[in-house]
Amino acid sequence: IVVTEKSIVFLDESFVLTKQPLPLEDVTEISVSSGHDQCMVICSSSGRRRDWLFSLQQPDVRDDFIGEITSIICQGVTRKFGVCPLVTIDQQVKANIGGEDIIVDIDYQFKAQPEFKKTGSHSLTLLWPA
Repeated sequence: IVVTEKSIVFLDESFVLTKQPLPLEDVTEISVSSGHDQCMVICSSSGRRRDWLFSLQQPDVRDDFIGEITSIICQGVTRKFGVCPLVTIDQQVKANIGGEDIIVDIDYQFKAQPEFKKTGSHSLTLLWPA
């Protein structure tokens, strides 16, 4: 994840763009989980309401980046528009995916890799290695 003066960009390990950049003016809220999984949703006010749902951490790395990236995004939005997006920290995160409001639960299991799994019509679970 890269935060520029104008937008937020997702790059893969080869530095290839993986999603359309999200303009900073579209960021309305940041929702993060309270666990060590560092699950994060960047809520967007864009016409298609495309919230970004992801986890910052790999299971075998214990560095904590959630506070740092939240701060960088808030500073960028505040510097450019004079208002900080709402930041919510909870055991569950809420997102709008595909036009539907969903709740994301975190479940710690014996898994090799993190995985998002649909668990209901309006819910997902992040299966996180215990």
